Amino acid sequence: MKVLLLNAPWKTETGFGVRSNSRWAHTRKDKVLPFPVYLAYTAAILEKQGFDVKIIDAVASDLTVEEVAQRAEGFDIVFIETTTPSIDYDLQCAESIKKSNPKIVVSLIGPHASVFNTKIMEDHDFIDYVIIGEFEETIADLVEKLDKRENINKIKGITYREGGIIKQNPHRDYIRDLDSLPFPARHLFDMKKYDSHLYKSPSFLMISSRGCPYQCTYCLWPQVMYGHSFRVRSARNVVDEMEFLVKKFGAKEICFDDDTFTIGKERVINICKEIRKRDLKIEWSCFGRVGLDEETLKELKMAGCEHIRYGVESGSQELLNRCKKNTSIEEIKKTFELTKKVGIRDYGTFMFGLPGETWKTVEQTINLAIELDPYAVQFSLVIPFPGTEYYYEVKKKNLLKATSWKEFDGGAKSVIETEELTREDLEKAMALAWKQFYLRPAYIFKSLIRHIKSFQDIKRLYGGTKSFFKRWAFFRNKLK
Repeated sequence: MKVLLLNAPWKTETGFGVRSNSRWAHTRKDKVLPFPVYLAYTAAILEKQGFDVKIIDAVASDLTVEEVAQRAEGFDIVFIETTTPSIDYDLQCAESIKKSNPKIVVSLIGPHASVFNTKIMEDHDFIDYVIIGEFEETIADLVEKLDKRENINKIKGITYREGGIIKQNPHRDYIRDLDSLPFPARHLFDMKKYDSHLYKSPSFLMISSRGCPYQCTYCLWPQVMYGHSFRVRSARNVVDEMEFLVKKFGAKEICFDDDTFTIGKERVINICKEIRKRDLKIEWSCFGRVGLDEETLKELKMAGCEHIRYGVESGSQELLNRCKKNTSIEEIKKTFELTKKVGIRDYGTFMFGLPGETWKTVEQTINLAIELDPYAVQFSLVIPFPGTEYYYEVKKKNLLKATSWKEFDGGAKSVIETEELTREDLEKAMALAWKQFYLRPAYIFKSLIRHIKSFQDIKRLYGGTKSFFKRWAFFRNKLK
């Protein structure tokens, strides 16, 4: 059986779509795409089972729907990744493939299809299967059963048709033994298309864990895709892959894309010690949660961790409590202080539109970002993606104002309002935050000192003057 895994075309007037492996699906003008690591894991598992597998990343390759439909010829089954803002494009591509290749089995994966699985199949007869949630093992199970012409009605995690009736099987348990998974099938990709060029090149994406035990109401993946059960790879297995990327691809930097890499002090320190034990010379970054102690941060620094992205979200303790963030302002301040102290670049992410947002809480968030004074920040708008607790909350309160799924574009425009702020107010709040943080004389001065000591620093950090000015053009657009 020939299997096609597809990141479908998604190009709009606002730019290229970031769908695959994105917990925050959106469009952007520059084509900086995350590596589709979960598709790559799926391909590796299928290859291990002996199946003929191909991956098409139509966004990275700038393919049209018609071109994808042509390239799907000869395949027996296709799995198409979906997200909320791209679902119209995803379904258009699925229909085109089915019309051009009537015998092909068309299946959907990803968060939007997982949430609306039966509704999608009721409305679109060209969809044969929907895979719900974490999809690698379910895909492998389905392909094997179809190849052997065996009954599929006991496969957990699928929605399908039987005798014209749509049926949804029970959810599949999450993958427990992550060490049992083969490394992602990077040989099926042009890896140059996923190099961010922000720091050191070539850079590669990895995951060392799945799931998140915390209950943030706005967070998509734990609630829809990978669960609240925190599952980890062993330190040896993680560093084996890091070493492979260094030796096979000449990796200069690795980005860990776990929801929260820093959960579990012993686990984190074991990974760091394994990196140092092998004398592995590689810089890396990760997503972290505030609350790290100085010992852990020192271990991270010694093992090559160069920057950590912390999800701060708000400067209002009330808002943090309401969205179930389970952090405190004091804890946030202490973590940023310690991160600076050990010499790791701190990166703070903030959002506007949490439950109860007002102009006062907006001001508190901007003031906290300035007080923390991290190496870099990201300000965005909360997007309550379907399947999250926050989605159902704003819908119940009639605060969800989007009229189409396309509007759920990862922060380009607000799709909600709060009890006190309109959609336009929230967009103004984000623009104000960008201006007040990045136009501070103190930040501009420190940025010059940090980055532009010499032309060689520009080249090392940004890949040359062209990339340097492209990066500043990004900030300029944000500050308009």
